[in-house]
Amino acid sequence: MKQKEIEVLWELLKNRRPENSLEWGCGYSTSYFTGLLRGSFKWTSIEHIEEWARVVREKNKGDNVEIRYVPSDVPGAKGEGTFDQYKSYIESPEKGKPYDFILIDGRARRHCAKKAFEMIADDGVVVIHDANRESYLRYIQDIPHQLLLQDYRTKEGGMWIGSKALPLESVIDIEHHKKAWKVQTTISRIVQLRFIS
Repeated sequence: MKQKEIEVLWELLKNRRPENSLEWGCGYSTSYFTGLLRGSFKWTSIEHIEEWARVVREKNKGDNVEIRYVPSDVPGAKGEGTFDQYKSYIESPEKGKPYDFILIDGRARRHCAKKAFEMIADDGVVVIHDANRESYLRYIQDIPHQLLLQDYRTKEGGMWIGSKALPLESVIDIEHHKKAWKVQTTISRIVQLRFIS
């Protein structure tokens, strides 16, 4: 994740203080973001690569964080993945207590997004990383409270944040982040153009 993306999530987690969180696609963000949470909380991360799940599990020992390995249903599935390829992965989160926070940063994201809004609390928040890919947003256009932060990239980057009932301005400074993204995007674009030329 870029710094501008980390800052949004940091502020969101600090202000929302979720007790029950879910993440599709674990990584270094798992250690970083769970390190921001205090008190009694549960963070469940679902990963489709066994070796990576083991590496992240080693870095997140403790009762609060669970790294769950759920392989693709079709051996050798590559790329974004379809529902049929990742059905078990998409449907593996436990039903029951609604989640306060869900981060989607793994495979079959558009299908995970649809599933997320079946499991999120009304005042919970869902975040999709790499939301610059429009196909990820197909199932969530009607969510009442949402924010899309995009930059110049088309295959990665960008962030979508949404909630069924929680006004997002109550947990993040929307105007600040819009301005910061604009400035950082401009700087990144200039640096990229100078590097290419």
